[in-house]
Amino acid sequence: MGVQVSNGRWKATQQYSSRESSSASLRKEEHLRMGNRISRWVLFVCLIATMDCYLTAAPTRSSAAFSFEENFDITGAKENFKTSPDGQVWYLFLDKEKGCGFQTKQRYRFGWFSMKLKLVGGDSAGVVTAYYMCSDLDAGEKRDELDFEFLGNRVVSRTRSKQMCTWEEWEAGR
Repeated sequence: MGVQVSNGRWKATQQYSSRESSSASLRKEEHLRMGNRISRWVLFVCLIATMDCYLTAAPTRSSAAFSFEENFDITGAKENFKTSPDGQVWYLFLDKEKGCGFQTKQRYRFGWFSMKLKLVGGDSAGVVTAYYMCSDLDAGEKRDELDFEFLGNRVVSRTRSKQMCTWEEWEAGR
């Protein structure tokens, strides 16, 4: 058996003696073809492993490079919105004239979020601290929403629960 290189490709060759039977010759040729297929698979797997190592070692976007302005719009009074020095914590302030909020610039199909809220203390009648998700801001009144609302009142209560209802039920006052 010898190895030749022709046109930049490896080629295995086998020379048989005249004493070998044709069936033995066929078995050896099949064995060589199978070895060639296996070596291609080994090369393919090595290539995939190399690409995986390269892609895993690729630099990821660090949280320090995160920009609030790239992903969110401030709604309400911009002077009532502050960020921590590292940009990871956002503070929204409420005064007697203005509130503050923010919304994402992109739409999302799925995901998760977390939030820590400090509710207004004391007599907080008329104040609603909330965050919500909606299906489409441009849909008008007929959109789906999931609201988390913390309602203030004269009797200091940290939370008041409301059962979930549909838009039609809300309109009907149920």
